[in-house]
Amino acid sequence: MESSASSPKALSSGTASSRNVLPDSEEIQKRLYHIYALSADKTLLQFLKEHENQSLNRDDVNNMLLCLFRDHALVEAYSLLYELNSKQFLLIIYNKIKYYCHLLDPRDILQDVFLSIYRYPHKFREGKKHAFRNWSYSIIRNTIFKHLKMRDKNEGESEGLLEILED
Repeated sequence: MESSASSPKALSSGTASSRNVLPDSEEIQKRLYHIYALSADKTLLQFLKEHENQSLNRDDVNNMLLCLFRDHALVEAYSLLYELNSKQFLLIIYNKIKYYCHLLDPRDILQDVFLSIYRYPHKFREGKKHAFRNWSYSIIRNTIFKHLKMRDKNEGESEGLLEILED
């Protein structure tokens, strides 16, 4: 008889939760304590005490970092947010534009995504566990659309130039 731990449902849920655990939680906690020393944010201190000697959840840390950046304008919080998410965001961008890779540069899109996060932290609402993930995915989607529109617009202008040059 098969145990419930090896069922596909149990395996897939374990995989999803393990993906959301940060691999180097101890190092990240050290950096969060450094950010606390700069901000003296009571919410961060409470978060650190609750998660002492535990693996950190990516969503919880991302939400906390963006709130710290929004509320205290801490570049250290933004920097850690970038380090934790840039590779994952780049993979998402690659997957979304795989048919347009020859037309769009994923690194340009990634740069614009983080620029939007930097410019608009006041638009972030941290009410839900996956708030940063949902908010950042919306930014990624909208930035890809913006790049596609800009490319189409520029392509239309260059076609007009070709028509003028041919005459």
